Amino acid sequence: MSKVLDGVAWLGLPGCLGLLLLGGVAWAEWHLLPAWHGEAEQAAEQTVALRRKLHVLTEPTVAAASASAASGVAPPSEPEAAWSLLWQALPTEAQRAALQNQVLQAATRQGLEIDAVQYRGERVPLSSDGDGLWRQRMVMPVQGPYPAVRRWLTEIERLPSAGVDALSLERKDPGTDEVQAQVSVSLWWRQGRQP
Repeated sequence: MSKVLDGVAWLGLPGCLGLLLLGGVAWAEWHLLPAWHGEAEQAAEQTVALRRKLHVLTEPTVAAASASAASGVAPPSEPEAAWSLLWQALPTEAQRAALQNQVLQAATRQGLEIDAVQYRGERVPLSSDGDGLWRQRMVMPVQGPYPAVRRWLTEIERLPSAGVDALSLERKDPGTDEVQAQVSVSLWWRQGRQP
């Protein structure tokens, strides 16, 4: 014990503070940084997903703007006009079943097996008068060849107001191209009247 006290006395107050700071840095490196990196990765994934959704939502608007430019009509310069054009490009609530069927039929066309679908919906209010978006999540276990899964995901990305939120793949036998996937897809449509 006296050797420890002699070592502390030899380091003095600045040395003890330095050791304490070094211990704090090591603790932050091993405990705090991994948590912060995980949060940063999750935020980056959410940003990518939001950008995809924005791209999907604005694709019909961009196509309409290109068509209007080709026809000599200028694209809307006011934000309200652009929002109105975007709102009109979104599917309506009456088209929701057809949109969901398109996702499932695309899987069938690719020869994929979907055992069950979990549906989770949420309303995204945009104004106090009832206008808003509906986000329908479809979570599905999918089985089939890897190239077919890729083609199916590409087909989903081309659907209006649809986007892939999450995807996990597992190949149990490395000798085949059969994979099991867990896929989460979001479908968006408008609720309420035009803004």
